[in-house]
Amino acid sequence: MGFEAFELGENLLKGIQTAGYENPTAIQSATIPLLMKGIDLIGQAQTGTGKTAAFALPILAKLTQQRAVQALILTPTRELAIQISDALKLYTSHLPKVKTALLYGGQPIGPQFHALQENPAIVIGTPGRVIDHVNRGSLKLNDLKFLVLDEADEMLRMGFIDDVEYILSHTPEDRQTILFSATMPPEILRITQKYIKADREWIKIEGENRTSDDVEQSYWLVYPEQKFEALTYLLELKSEGALLVFAKTRKDTTEITDMLQAKGYHADALNGEMTQNLREAVIKRLRDGRLKVVVATDIAARGLDIQGVSCVVNYDLPQDSESYIHRIGRTGRAGKQGEAIMLVSPKEKRSFFELSHQLKQKIKQYPSPTPADILKGRENALKENLRDVMEDENELTAYVKVIADLIAEGFDATLASAAALRLACQHRQLSTSQLPKALPQLTFDTPKKKLRAHYGNVFIKFTVGKAQNIKPKDLIDLITAQGVAKNMDVGLLRVDENESFVELPKASAEALTQKSNRLKLQGQAVECFTHGYEIEDLNPGKSSARGDRDQRSSNRGGYSGGGYSGGSNREYRGGRSDSRGDSRGDSRGGKSSRTDRSADDYVFLQKQRRVQVGTPKKS
Repeated sequence: MGFEAFELGENLLKGIQTAGYENPTAIQSATIPLLMKGIDLIGQAQTGTGKTAAFALPILAKLTQQRAVQALILTPTRELAIQISDALKLYTSHLPKVKTALLYGGQPIGPQFHALQENPAIVIGTPGRVIDHVNRGSLKLNDLKFLVLDEADEMLRMGFIDDVEYILSHTPEDRQTILFSATMPPEILRITQKYIKADREWIKIEGENRTSDDVEQSYWLVYPEQKFEALTYLLELKSEGALLVFAKTRKDTTEITDMLQAKGYHADALNGEMTQNLREAVIKRLRDGRLKVVVATDIAARGLDIQGVSCVVNYDLPQDSESYIHRIGRTGRAGKQGEAIMLVSPKEKRSFFELSHQLKQKIKQYPSPTPADILKGRENALKENLRDVMEDENELTAYVKVIADLIAEGFDATLASAAALRLACQHRQLSTSQLPKALPQLTFDTPKKKLRAHYGNVFIKFTVGKAQNIKPKDLIDLITAQGVAKNMDVGLLRVDENESFVELPKASAEALTQKSNRLKLQGQAVECFTHGYEIEDLNPGKSSARGDRDQRSSNRGGYSGGGYSGGSNREYRGGRSDSRGDSRGDSRGGKSSRTDRSADDYVFLQKQRRVQVGTPKKS
């Protein structure tokens, strides 16, 4: 039985196809018909069984044109709230008039006010932040028709049960209530008896997730900025077969593919933006062995049946165990042994352990490869390529003549062949001096490094970043335009994906935050607030943009070792160096002090007004 049997509507069925769903899971088959009839429901099912679609699809099918909050979905964590919000975006891809709002703590409340003013039909949030909006009057639940409590036992474990009851008491009694929980402790049973109608239905589904014994599974713990480097190491080591790499978004697939192609790998992307003809062309090249690596999204890879995939790499963590099982099912086929490796960053610890819990298995840690491992991998790949080339002798006639001529001149045959290989392997030499360095062997207990502000300074956090096309210069211009600080007062500046951090003198920071409600960047409102004296070092494997703070001199001169260092995900603006002495200069950094800056970083530096803060003493 397919989703068509549930009478969800044509546009919603198109959204289900966009999400890549083919047939309903057990929990969806059991619950959707009941929820479509308006019956209250208690579902006992593990995460990863498809329960998000089980409650979301009937709600979407029954929404009206009323401009009010009709459905409230409560979750214990912001991660789960974001996950549900992302799923709803897929389901409503052909229902453009359906608006949603995402409410959780740890983010500025201003954008949430704006989202609620748009009259969303569905609100997804954590109990604490939902109560905050209810008490402020920004979230009105008078017209609520559907209330979902997802992972109720987790809300109980995290101490949110009183908050849940408070929210329930502010909703209409005639609402349809849906509760999902993996377990049913006494307190949850009390909630069901008090707040769920007596004619409710109880559905219990046992977890069906099982991973294949033909797939060896492991995780490699790396810092976020080292994931691409780790991927290239795996490509060096896995010479046999093709690699299928899973990324979170379409944009990620193209960016990773572009970087791989720049390094000389035969790589291509597979995502939802591609036409069917392009998709089929990529799959054909993969089947024919002309592609070494394909970078795909979950949706684009659904239904992919390729025998030659020897290793699946989870560049980004999957959304749930169901997605994980689907991903690794692309390898280990036809009785062959496959391999699946997850690239996990320390900050993804909670999500990783939650995934392991859903899978009901312990995933072993992948050891960080050594230079010797990389060398062996290059040797194996070279031998394999040579065997393939030597199968077609007719194509080698001209090259055989070159070697024969060298031998006639008195050169050793083995030496001549080795020289030819060295010329052919310009990008992946077998010389030990040209091997990449080993990445650090991390554990989840590795302490996070911090960057501290200078004495008298603090960090200001802005609610915009690279996703909003913000550049370091934009933030500097914004700060100086407010008259609270000069260019030279700005210390460390970092632009992350959705937020930015700027180091300023404390007085300047206080003056700037007082103007927070009037700040605009590129025509959009921007909030800023004091973050504190420390931010997490996102490049702990590299030298700090500020140098060694323990070598700080009391007589501070100008700037050295500053500038910008950026990766694919963030930009840094180095602040004042910590190794300041009597010699003062007007340079804000140069290539000699950092070798990892991009050309664009230096273009920006050259455009800036140089600041003379002192005159060098004569020797």
